[in-house]
Amino acid sequence: MLGNLLSKPTLAVTLEQDMVHLRPSLDAGFPSDDPVVRGTVLLSLPAPRAIKSIKVVLEGISDVCGGTGWPYETTTALKKELDLEFADEVLKAGNHAFNFAFIIPSSTAVYQRSTYGRIRHYVKATIQCSSGIMSTFLSPPVALYLTANQTPLNEPPEPLEIAIEHFSEELGPIGVGISSPHFTVASLLSLRLSLLGPPTSLTIHSISCYITQTFALHYDDGRVFNPDARKYPLKAIAPNTVPAPSGVLAFGSSDAEHEKDKDPLRKLKKGEEYNYQRLMRVPDDDFVRPTTLTGTETKIRASHTLSVEIRYRKSPCDELKATTIRKPVTIGSSLFRDVLGRENTSAHHPFAFFQTIMNGALSNCVRFTTLFDSSTWNETLVSTEVTGSTAPDSNREPLKVTRVRTERRFHAPPSATSTFVGTGVAEYVFQYTAQAPDAEPFEVKAFYGGVIIISGVFRHADEIVEGEAVFNVVRGVYADTVAKADWELTPGVLRGKLAEKYESKGMGGYVSKGMKDAEAWIELVKKA
Repeated sequence: MLGNLLSKPTLAVTLEQDMVHLRPSLDAGFPSDDPVVRGTVLLSLPAPRAIKSIKVVLEGISDVCGGTGWPYETTTALKKELDLEFADEVLKAGNHAFNFAFIIPSSTAVYQRSTYGRIRHYVKATIQCSSGIMSTFLSPPVALYLTANQTPLNEPPEPLEIAIEHFSEELGPIGVGISSPHFTVASLLSLRLSLLGPPTSLTIHSISCYITQTFALHYDDGRVFNPDARKYPLKAIAPNTVPAPSGVLAFGSSDAEHEKDKDPLRKLKKGEEYNYQRLMRVPDDDFVRPTTLTGTETKIRASHTLSVEIRYRKSPCDELKATTIRKPVTIGSSLFRDVLGRENTSAHHPFAFFQTIMNGALSNCVRFTTLFDSSTWNETLVSTEVTGSTAPDSNREPLKVTRVRTERRFHAPPSATSTFVGTGVAEYVFQYTAQAPDAEPFEVKAFYGGVIIISGVFRHADEIVEGEAVFNVVRGVYADTVAKADWELTPGVLRGKLAEKYESKGMGGYVSKGMKDAEAWIELVKKA
């Protein structure tokens, strides 16, 4: 009897999808198409236990800070709760699964991160037992990413087609055409510009395109802070580096694909026609955030203007002049994500996570690289179908859910200067997808999440620090023979000398192609 009271249940939450797309209504009186988030609460009991209730919470948190002279304000953007009452029912030892579903209003504030604040959502569960020294147990929170587009649900973002006729006294008639098959952050954009005939001879030095991003921060007391707008140039793409037309067009770009125009660009005679065409890329979401839609209720609003600038001079002795043509635009959220599930995050900005939480303290961030071997892999079946008080719809496919415990040994990669060497233990919940007989080998086979505890030696330059850290494993994806996941440091769980040297803020991740030499990385922020 005493053993039953002391036994500790474990609780985990899995989501059918961790990115949900909203389509807010432009008319407040018009019905909106509100999506549904579905998931499963997984309860593991080492011994029979009387249960009072299980509560599932979906919550959105908004942080806003305008900087000097403005407060740091945290508010609740969304909160939904679901209570499963058991009335002290005794559940047998073993694994139990319970379905849940939440309707998300399409006007909900979407995921946001910037130097002025952030908005994030998560789902967690709490179990209340009827007796025992410890009667309340919590699950690790699971991140949920909300994005918004003007297009219907499950359809790609809208294309961009802009045609502008402009007249300049010094340049004459100007025609501008701008197009993009799916206008999102990090997408490709085609610029076409025609000078039909300047009234006098002149030299064109450059033609550039940039996005001006403006934020508006709304406080609970009604005040609105408008920070200075920022310009982000669109880099021209070399013709031989343009990728094939597929989802990869929405991802970040490499420095190798950028190409600069010659200077001067062209010397024009009076009345001479000149046509200019360039393929460009919108900066990724570490710089340019999606435009906030009209029907979205949020504390952080972003708006954008697309500008084309022509720089020229009439004679070598004249000062350089500029003519700018502007057009307000709506930049969408991409539906395409890499296999890690990140939203358009370029691999060339690994510290993007800290731009939010540290607001510029990137110089203190240390990236440790490591390799690990999985010395053990114990996987047990939780359920081949969803059971519990909430029955699934008859047309939904059954889920296969397993629990995994694996031990790992970390060793240093060759020639690395900042490394981690030690051991780790990870516990996951795998949710396998139903595979068709003719499924492609690269199709996703399972989604997973959980916790990993690592302990060992962190080496950076000449500094050696021992300690322990706990990470939540999120956005785990297993496809073919490759597993990838992100790590998010659990606040307040650094131990040993590591806690003395580093802040309790960090992230990481790994890519595993087998049981040996999986590549992993950890980013931590050094204390000032």
